[in-house]
Amino acid sequence: MEFKDQLKSYIQQLNCTAKELSIATNLSAAVISRYKNGLRVPNLNSDTINKLATGIKEIASDKNIQIGSIEDIENSFIDTFSNNNVDYDIFSEKFSLILSTMNINVSSIAKYLNFDPSYISRIRTAQRHPADVKLFSENVGHYLFNTYRRDSDKLQLSNIIQKSVIDITKEEDFVKIISKWMCSNQVNHSQRIDYNDIISEFVTLIDEFNLNEFTDAYRLMAEHIQSEPTKLPMCKTYISSSAVKQFTADLFKYMLSNTSQGPVYFFADSSLSSYFQDREYLQLFISCFALLLIRNVQINIIHNINLPIENILEGMRTWIPFYLTGQIKSYYIDNISPGIFNHFEFYSPHLSFFGENLRSTGNLSYFYISRIKNELNFYKKRMNAIFDEALPLMEIYKADRYKDFFDFLSENAKEKGTRHEILPTLPLHTISDSLLERILDHNSISLDDREKIISTTQKCRKIVAQSCKHSYLIDEFPILSKEEFEENKPSLSLSKAFYEKTISYSYIEYLEHLELTRRYADKVPNYIIKSNENTNQQNILISSQGGKWVLVSKSKAPAIHFLFTHPHLRNAFEQYMADLNNNLICKNKQI
Repeated sequence: MEFKDQLKSYIQQLNCTAKELSIATNLSAAVISRYKNGLRVPNLNSDTINKLATGIKEIASDKNIQIGSIEDIENSFIDTFSNNNVDYDIFSEKFSLILSTMNINVSSIAKYLNFDPSYISRIRTAQRHPADVKLFSENVGHYLFNTYRRDSDKLQLSNIIQKSVIDITKEEDFVKIISKWMCSNQVNHSQRIDYNDIISEFVTLIDEFNLNEFTDAYRLMAEHIQSEPTKLPMCKTYISSSAVKQFTADLFKYMLSNTSQGPVYFFADSSLSSYFQDREYLQLFISCFALLLIRNVQINIIHNINLPIENILEGMRTWIPFYLTGQIKSYYIDNISPGIFNHFEFYSPHLSFFGENLRSTGNLSYFYISRIKNELNFYKKRMNAIFDEALPLMEIYKADRYKDFFDFLSENAKEKGTRHEILPTLPLHTISDSLLERILDHNSISLDDREKIISTTQKCRKIVAQSCKHSYLIDEFPILSKEEFEENKPSLSLSKAFYEKTISYSYIEYLEHLELTRRYADKVPNYIIKSNENTNQQNILISSQGGKWVLVSKSKAPAIHFLFTHPHLRNAFEQYMADLNNNLICKNKQI
């Protein structure tokens, strides 16, 4: 049935004139006439179909005629649209957005849709388009409905299509929403996130962080405030308009008096900026946790990841110094539903606090600090119940977890899947034993350090060889001219050895290592090297296995690795890595 026939059908059912429909829909009689005669068809990206459906429903209600809901009427019109109404570039862009944001494996959806994976990839890049776009988009809807059932997944999908599907329980209704969005030629650019800037800032903060400066600054602050005599009540409530400021100022003093060495627990269902609009007091609040780190206290924190990725990373940036100390464990709770109030709570054996404010305005703030034993027991039970629902958000490896780190890499090397690394310099696994020995010699490396570096290099070679038996490994790094080398001398990439000192090359050694890397790429079919001049961090290596994990590694103090497996964070880093891609290195490139 064509659009004109569906419109005529409704006019006949309603026994109305074109003029009546014109008045009800607020569309001109001439436009209604063109639609009715098939001289014109409305565009899916306009609100015309909704106006028609609303007007038809209004006339039906006035005449007491059962005709279905407005949405039913809209869908009946949409069902008449042919592929000729679809902008294939926009359709492909939306399909690609779903695949990347939801971290959908092309082979998986191709199998579900009964297509060849290469054909799906060509649809994604607008090189091909489905014979029946509407049927294709409906099948994508069925795949999404049956694959992504969690509220956090539905929230992510809602952010993509800018229409909530969280409460949609009927597959038919869900599929209609997805199909309508995919077939519409409307593009909302506000949903596009600049992952490059967000992740770049995140990585730069990790790269530039100095642990000694961090601890020294907060130690001096603590000594200064601790010298001021203060008497603290066993509990205190804050409900005034200045509650946040007074609460934060007092909390710092409470933290100074808290001598607990046991682990502490913190949970917030929104980013801290929701509670502390004033940056000064937000920083003071964060300083309270820094005091715990100075005392080597383990901090356990639950983040809310049911937020747009930029909000998630904003919150995580706040905690970067804590992550880099290795004294913080991060968790998340799936399906946290936003309520009327933002709230957070903290528990330690000697101090607990609770806070909340109105989500919409930040007003109506309430905060409470307690050191009363019975109340501490209550908050302990409450916090245990919260953490029982939590899952690890990331894995953090420091030098004391060297074995765990390589156990992960070794086991993962057995799994199929393309791996991708963006390095600040040449990869460790391509260096020869003789070149490595020479570099270690002229850098006067101690025997113990030498053994660890050589052992790590051997482990890396085995892991790469294992993974390249069945999967691709793509390494990207800058290629330096002599002038560039002298201006900013690179060092051996030793993050995987947790070695924090600088071991430098000569330019001749650098060229030799580069040539060894090219030869390795020639020898190993699944090993690919690319030139990447866009990476600016000197001490950061980012690696990934597509759709599985992303690893962010820092080589200089503190040497540390962050393993991200959660889809929201992993996807953001993978897009960032894709943005940094450059040209494939020519095997015979002259420098």
